[in-house]
Amino acid sequence: MKITAIKTYKLPAEEMGRAGAFARLLKIETDEGISGWSEMNRGGGYQVRQAPIVYAAVQTLATYLIGQDPFRIEYHWQNMFERARFSAGGEYMCAVSSLEMALWDIMGKALGTPIYNLFGGACRDRLRVYGHLWGASIEEKVDNALRMVSWGYTAMKWDPFGHAPNPLDNPVIDLGRLKRAVAEVEAVRRAVGPDIDLCIEAHGAFNVNSAIRIGKAMEEFAPFFYEEPIPPPNVDAMVKVAHAVDIPIAAGEKLYTIHDFRELLEKQAVEIIQPDLDLAGGLLATRKIAAMAEAYLVPVQPHNPLGPVNTAASAQLCAAINNFVILETLTQLHPERRRPDWWNWILEEPLQLVDGYLQVPSGPGLGVVINEERLAPYQDQC
Repeated sequence: MKITAIKTYKLPAEEMGRAGAFARLLKIETDEGISGWSEMNRGGGYQVRQAPIVYAAVQTLATYLIGQDPFRIEYHWQNMFERARFSAGGEYMCAVSSLEMALWDIMGKALGTPIYNLFGGACRDRLRVYGHLWGASIEEKVDNALRMVSWGYTAMKWDPFGHAPNPLDNPVIDLGRLKRAVAEVEAVRRAVGPDIDLCIEAHGAFNVNSAIRIGKAMEEFAPFFYEEPIPPPNVDAMVKVAHAVDIPIAAGEKLYTIHDFRELLEKQAVEIIQPDLDLAGGLLATRKIAAMAEAYLVPVQPHNPLGPVNTAASAQLCAAINNFVILETLTQLHPERRRPDWWNWILEEPLQLVDGYLQVPSGPGLGVVINEERLAPYQDQC
């Protein structure tokens, strides 16, 4: 079997929270008629300005992959990673990761088995998930939190701090901002009760003193985790926060490959790691990160604010690892939430979310079938 073509598809996604945004899917074709798919998004998903860089990286790497055996995934990954020459940034790693996941989809389809069986088999057939809480005011967030509970969610996450577009604009929290955040979390906790997990997102926006001050104020609401209280590359500073705050610290969505996660785990800076399959190198690279975390008794909660295809890929990984704890999903996964039109038809059989759990797709490869006929008009014109 040989790779014959690599194609990408551009889909509108303004409903995901960014005006003018879109998502991209990637397809690898072979001479035996088996194709592999992945979702191609940089980190937080649907990043408008970075997309041309990711697209250019895919086109560059296609010149290497076309004509190659798609089964040599580790070999190809190392070759693509080394082609960065120097430190591979987010856009480049997004391209590498997307291509890698599509190769696993090909292998699974060729062998007639889901990817989790290629990683040692499933540890579970369903995954606990959390969704994103939304709303412009405390009242809206409370209403939407109750709506999420009625949909079956047992966990939800949001940023109550009025996240600045540039964290450097606002690294110190003032008393008024802190009081508003505490009031918001308190209102949601009171509304949903003690049995729903609340996950607090900070987007790496604060310095150490502010991060500790916030964390101490949030302890009474028993958050499931406190995500990225400070910028994640500052591992020693993250250790200070973790030691001072009685809430599990989570981080990792902005890190690449096992090399970036090593120090985070060695210094026990976090209680939960959040690798993003689209940035960490794909499925096998993230499987390696999960194995390293397992040695430190650290659970894995993949970063996944993305669409159905990346959610299917994340589900394949989460099914196969021992230390999975919960999977991030966009609340748009629920059919009653406003979402892009293509979410309703992109998969021949939609992902199943029942009582706060995602059923792991059990078909070959990623376990899902793309509606290629309807997707065809969205192909990028090279």
